Amino acid sequence: MARGSRRVIRSAADEIMENALERAALREALAVERSAPGAQPETFIAAPGTDLAVRRSAPASSDVDESLLISTRRPTAPNYPVEGDPNAEILVQSGADLMRAPALFNKNMQLLAEEPFMSGLSSLPPHKIYEMGVRRGADNLNFIVQDLMPPGRVAETRHWYETANRLAGDLAERYGYPRQAGYGVTAAFSPQTDWNVNVARANRLFDMASDDFAVDRNRALQWARGKRETRSPGVVAALPDAVLQNIMDTPMGELADPQRMARIVLADASRNDPGVPEVLPSGDYGNRISTITWPGAPLMRGALGILENPSIENISSILSGGGKVPSFYDNIALPDFARLPISTIDTHSSGAPGLFPAGQNDPIAYRAMGLGRPDTRLPVAAGKSDRTGSKGLYGPLSDMHTLAASELGMLPREAQSVTWSGVRDLWGRAGKTSGLKRAIADIWRTSLTPDEARRRIAEILDVPVRRSFMARPSLAD
Repeated sequence: MARGSRRVIRSAADEIMENALERAALREALAVERSAPGAQPETFIAAPGTDLAVRRSAPASSDVDESLLISTRRPTAPNYPVEGDPNAEILVQSGADLMRAPALFNKNMQLLAEEPFMSGLSSLPPHKIYEMGVRRGADNLNFIVQDLMPPGRVAETRHWYETANRLAGDLAERYGYPRQAGYGVTAAFSPQTDWNVNVARANRLFDMASDDFAVDRNRALQWARGKRETRSPGVVAALPDAVLQNIMDTPMGELADPQRMARIVLADASRNDPGVPEVLPSGDYGNRISTITWPGAPLMRGALGILENPSIENISSILSGGGKVPSFYDNIALPDFARLPISTIDTHSSGAPGLFPAGQNDPIAYRAMGLGRPDTRLPVAAGKSDRTGSKGLYGPLSDMHTLAASELGMLPREAQSVTWSGVRDLWGRAGKTSGLKRAIADIWRTSLTPDEARRRIAEILDVPVRRSFMARPSLAD
């Protein structure tokens, strides 16, 4: 490849990283401006690629209602003067924000360098690990879209969030709620949840809430007794009949949290079939694909809290953990929003930039979302910053999707939904087995170039390679 092309390639990755200095300067300037005597309310809107924030007081430049958005990055209150107030402006996760916590950035980049697709990069300085990681991850995402996925599947899955927006918003309006209630409940139910079950939970919750979670007592007790005859009856069904009767006879508003959760399960069991239909890309429903499950108390509490108060402020407070869940909400709420790069990085999308079949116990998955490791025997978790609100490897992985999107002519959320669907299709062929994970890790370790690794991974998955993706040379060359 010509040297001129090499420079273009480098600048694409550099552009994301170099925003850090510009954005830090902007933050410092804003902090001075805020403290100046007689300072006026801000109407500043950051230019794309400069400062990843939108002030809520700023007028929208299009028909997109930016007031529906919530922050995905939440620094602590003492850092608001420099980092921004996530309640007054929209702050999103990015690698540039992680850089402003240098010790954490250095640590997290070393953890990123442990990933199989980063083979050969661990000895580089942290900023170079970030730069090359974003480039290599974006190349892998491009490879999925341009070389492995059928064009029709790409076109179909670009509209994933538009379909989710319609399903969630129409659901809320059907029961007399503002559309954001549907977006919020759907996002609240999403952690570690299959999309089909997620949609079913939201549909059932709105329906049950419309009559204060009325229960057919005879059917509920019959259900509980039947479950007790199985090996795993579940927490609710295992309760004595007298306790269940009391929960069903008490108004929902007078129940404490554990009993409210049980009431929802009883109401659902007494009025709905346990089967969950497949949600088709069009938004229509297909055949039964799984069985309904209900999450633990924290997620149930969040979903109920949004139904009780569907204001943007309350939704933001409930979904305030940062990272995946508020990003999912934003992508559903405003799928056409283009001012800021917001990508939903979940388990599948954490593995996609490495062409790796990630599961929740794989380091890239829990490090991506800034979560603690699920088991103390697993590798150490990535850190998060109170100062900037950066979580784990979320920002760098989001930047990989942003860079790929810019090269594919897509919005970041489109690149994420397309590649999320693409890797689900890929791993569905072979399953996310430990053998496949070892094989892919070994391919990255033994391949001479990233493009050789991509080709070899496609071979073991028995997926044809279309060669529409042109390999880029390593930035280390």
